Amino acid sequence: MPSKTAAPQKVRPRQKAPPENLSELKERIVYGQLALSEDSQRLLGVALEDPALIAFGTVASVAHACSVSMATVARTGRAFGFGGFRDLRAIFRTYIRHLGGGAPDFSLPTDTVANPQGFRRFDGDNHKVLRE
Repeated sequence: MPSKTAAPQKVRPRQKAPPENLSELKERIVYGQLALSEDSQRLLGVALEDPALIAFGTVASVAHACSVSMATVARTGRAFGFGGFRDLRAIFRTYIRHLGGGAPDFSLPTDTVANPQGFRRFDGDNHKVLRE
């Protein structure tokens, strides 16, 4: 009777730590440290031309904009050692933040109330309209 031995399991090569910033990601792309599919190359090309696409996009919106599948977006991130799209997106957000000198604050002051005519600013204590 032949012995039943388990088939040898394939071991994935250990991933290098993910890039810490966009410059490091660019270096890895330029020096061809990874064999990337044509779709992954297209995704990265578009992403490097328009970093905001990744920084503020979702997997679905990025995939659509780059004409690739959502799986390609996820696989491309993992190929660079990222745990998921959020981790990849984080370095693009950091880059955008760095360009702008900080994260823009688009929030309204807490004492601003929306109404059909626009926004009114109230004096917090007396509830008087300060400006319209």
